[in-house]
Amino acid sequence: MPKSLFILTLSLLLIYSCSKDNHKPTQQSAPIKISLLSGDNQSSGIGHPLNDSILVKVTQNGSPVNNAVVQFTGSGCNSDLSIKLNTKADGTVKYLWRLAANQGSQTLSAVAMDGNNKADSVIVHAVATPPNASGFISACTPYNSEPLNIISLSTGRLLSCFSGKNSLRYTDDNGVSWNPIKSLGANHSIVAVVTSPQDEIFIATKGDGVFYSKDLGNTWADITPANFNKSELIEDMGFSGGSLMFTGNSSDFFTSSDKGKSCTSSAAGLPSNFGYISPTD
Repeated sequence: MPKSLFILTLSLLLIYSCSKDNHKPTQQSAPIKISLLSGDNQSSGIGHPLNDSILVKVTQNGSPVNNAVVQFTGSGCNSDLSIKLNTKADGTVKYLWRLAANQGSQTLSAVAMDGNNKADSVIVHAVATPPNASGFISACTPYNSEPLNIISLSTGRLLSCFSGKNSLRYTDDNGVSWNPIKSLGANHSIVAVVTSPQDEIFIATKGDGVFYSKDLGNTWADITPANFNKSELIEDMGFSGGSLMFTGNSSDFFTSSDKGKSCTSSAAGLPSNFGYISPTD
């Protein structure tokens, strides 16, 4: 064989060998798995926690996974109140499940997360019994949050805001269940809610300004005064005599008689700077 042909053949063999090695399947890590250890098929009154916590375990290739993230989400009016907890060194994590407001069968999903992806899940079951008059607990209120104020619409619906970043919530059953007003989202720290005699809703937030709804919370408009510094915390808000009023932590006092189209400040020289157009008509 000519020397040049031998060298060409050897080169082609080396290229093929390298290409073949590069396309070998990479070894995949074992999938993350979650199992339910205890807590299934309990019963309790609506709104009440179960007697025993839900206990799950996360493993990978049969070994416990430390610090794995497990997301727990209940059914019914609990569906927007997911909570994420981390496993211990033995791969286990406990969750105390508070039941939603519907009597009968309820479910809870426990999802083991792999980064932002859902790796595996288990479903837990419970039965909710009627509320106990001597130990009534409202269902589906945000975890570790307190109601800041409760106001009433002419329809009998009650609205409430809760401490921390939470959804504005409503109840049509006198506080048995609290459901989210999803159109506003859950990214605002709401500090006050007020209504007009026409059932218009105004909310004050911590760091996001003032919002207004003229259709019972189906849609919202940001009516924060154009020159109001949103980093100034709104401390309180009220509606009286046809005027919206709110105060900031600088002790300034703001009023609007046209549902946010214009706003005046008690500080000298500011009223002319606060006139603006807002989509509230």
